[in-house]
Amino acid sequence: MKLMGLNPHQLYGKYTWKIDKFSQINKRELRSNAFEVGGYKWYILIYPQGCDVCNHLSLFLCVANHDKLLPGWSHFAQFTIAVVNKDPKKSKYSDTLHRFWKNEHDWGWKKFMELSKVMDGFVDGDTLIIKAQVQVIRFLA
Repeated sequence: MKLMGLNPHQLYGKYTWKIDKFSQINKRELRSNAFEVGGYKWYILIYPQGCDVCNHLSLFLCVANHDKLLPGWSHFAQFTIAVVNKDPKKSKYSDTLHRFWKNEHDWGWKKFMELSKVMDGFVDGDTLIIKAQVQVIRFLA
């Protein structure tokens, strides 16, 4: 197999999302602004009170324009999502490799971290910072 399409630096990107007034959020879910990596638009989706689970922060990486992509689209992405602690050594990271496609255009963790821990060093000045690193992997058979 060989890599096709974009230059390697275009297949990798980082995004930082600062969520101000985190303690005042009363929405079920929040979406970051869209960012582009590997020719695709992405966003981070969080459930501040958990997605189908109580007492956890849920975090997902999503393909932003999945409904506008050609039928049969599919791509792999290796990604890391981090919730940043004011002490960087305590920041919480999770990473995975996932094949995104029509029926799975988002992927992440329902139990990324316990809500009780979020307020302990992760929310600084009522701001929560989430970072994503995404690498799109394209192969040509």
